[in-house]
Amino acid sequence: MRSVFLIVILSFIVGCVTTVEVAKENRGITKVAENNYLLEMTISGARNDKKIDAEIETFARGLCMGEKFEYAFNGQSAGPSWGTMVNNVYVENHSIIRTYEIKCSDSKSDQYILVAKGGEIKVPEGFVKLTIFNSTNDTFYSGSTGDIYVEFNGKELVKLPKKKYAEFFVKEGKYQIDVSHIDLKKFTGQEVAHLEKGEYFISVSASLFSTKIKLRDILPANFEIKYKPYLSLQ
Repeated sequence: MRSVFLIVILSFIVGCVTTVEVAKENRGITKVAENNYLLEMTISGARNDKKIDAEIETFARGLCMGEKFEYAFNGQSAGPSWGTMVNNVYVENHSIIRTYEIKCSDSKSDQYILVAKGGEIKVPEGFVKLTIFNSTNDTFYSGSTGDIYVEFNGKELVKLPKKKYAEFFVKEGKYQIDVSHIDLKKFTGQEVAHLEKGEYFISVSASLFSTKIKLRDILPANFEIKYKPYLSLQ
């Protein structure tokens, strides 16, 4: 099990609240240095700091590709406000914007480089560009279900949510690719790929009795509409 270093600096006490709303569409990530990022979250409604921490940890683990990481509270400011009518009384609602610093370990394998949308686009010498997308059908997997675990040569590369895609620079070579998802049990799939120069596309998907993986020549039609980036700097 990978260990996780947590540095949590919070300037308030957790209250007796049970719900939290995080406006994910307003969640921004900025790369400030190598392996260092600033995460900005817009939060509205009742705030449960444990749930917020859990979401940050999940996001940071994905950002750092499962390696060790640290994160720290970096300040907050007033966010957007809006009004609603309750029993003919105008009630003003407020949100806050919190900023967290995330630092990934320097021990990541140099075989795999996670590429953020809006980030570096030049493929390093000796690498290929690889796009993996989760095409799991909404009919059987709704909401947040349908996550796919992807491993390259036994190393967990990414836990990819449904209808998301992740882009990597991967060193040229032969790879055993293992995929899996958890339902009533663990369902797996496997493929061997020879990645040599150029660009590659892999579709993964969860089904009722297996986890499927398919190497494709091109991306499906309307790809940018159907799929959202796993990591974006935009």
